[in-house]
Amino acid sequence: MVRHTLLPVFSLLCTSLYAVVDGWFIVNFTDEISYAAVNVMSPYIIIFPTVGFMLGTGGSALISMVLGQGDQKRARQIFSMILQLGLALSAIMTVLEFLLMDPFVTWQKANEALRAGCMAYGKVILIGTTFSIFQYAFQSFLVMADKQRMAFAVTILAGMTNMVFDALFIIVFRWGLAGAAAASVMGEAVGAILPALHFFRGKVDQLKYVRTKMEAKILIKVCGNGSSEMLSYIASSVVGMLYNYQLNKLAGKDGINAYGTLMYFGIVFLCIFTGFDMEAVPVIGYQYGAENRQELKNLFKVCYTIVGVCCLSVFAISFFGAEELCWIFVRDHPELYRMTVRACRLYSPMYLFAGLNIMSSALFTGLNNGLVSAIISLVRTLILPVILVFTLPAVWGLDGVWVSATAAEVLCFAVSLGFIIANKNKYGYR
Repeated sequence: MVRHTLLPVFSLLCTSLYAVVDGWFIVNFTDEISYAAVNVMSPYIIIFPTVGFMLGTGGSALISMVLGQGDQKRARQIFSMILQLGLALSAIMTVLEFLLMDPFVTWQKANEALRAGCMAYGKVILIGTTFSIFQYAFQSFLVMADKQRMAFAVTILAGMTNMVFDALFIIVFRWGLAGAAAASVMGEAVGAILPALHFFRGKVDQLKYVRTKMEAKILIKVCGNGSSEMLSYIASSVVGMLYNYQLNKLAGKDGINAYGTLMYFGIVFLCIFTGFDMEAVPVIGYQYGAENRQELKNLFKVCYTIVGVCCLSVFAISFFGAEELCWIFVRDHPELYRMTVRACRLYSPMYLFAGLNIMSSALFTGLNNGLVSAIISLVRTLILPVILVFTLPAVWGLDGVWVSATAAEVLCFAVSLGFIIANKNKYGYR
């Protein structure tokens, strides 16, 4: 499992680090308003490409099960249907992103300068929505086709493209927020186009594009099975918007920037769990399709052991390294630095439970039980955080915002544990 997931985890880590580099360029070569604008827009622009996670994760679980049953021709047909659906959905997502952008910025109660920055960044970044969707989807499919090295290479190349154009557009051309957005689009284009050429030219034996008819039943199954991953990202984005809304009232732009800094590190840390679980899904799905219950038991023990160790490690880094981590972004702003360090230490215990909850959702995705997977994701990323981010600040003020993340993960862990115990006999993983 470690060998199988190591490169995909590194791929997602590199992708997340490129987002951190974007933030670093913006905070060091623009101004605080620009940094706040990116932090306000980040939860919004993440929503629309999540379709790619749905198609990639849901599709890989179903295709893996079909391959486990020995039907490669059918697997290729399903893969081709997913690509056609992805193209249609990407057009819809791009239009929605454009139409809803202005109402979103208005709802955030941004002042004139912040609003201008949000719109400048958002209007450019939406150009890459289609690329972003397929970049996420192809990462799952490349790994499932046993092309981990290619997936890793594509991620590195896409990230390097992003960083090079960040430096060119922001430092040399001084395009500011529009330049940062354009650099992101360039990186996403590389991450989507290279795998597409590979699949459409038939270079992958297990998965390649073939002519096929669309089947509603299959596509509904794919979307339903991968909906938990998509809903998880959408819910996280919605909660991010609510956090920014609350923090803007309690601490102004400093609160937004402190949360934005936590999110940059959160993206990196959570990618460890997301990358591992994303590649564990097709392995679980394959063994489930092959009806190999003994191997499911082994996978269950191994996966939760690895994730548990990672949870402890990430917590230790976040809590004990809070000062060093926050120094990277806000060292030149003493008051913001102190606020961010305190926030980081109050926020970090959530990592002890987040990885286990993400693994539980992935477990049921691999078992093709999209309903349970979606329930765990929604409870973790939407229902509990929304309730707690409005109730705990009423008691503890600004600290209540940071503590609400940990409280949500702890309560969700109880829900995950309940589903695992209730379904152990049905699936035979215990």
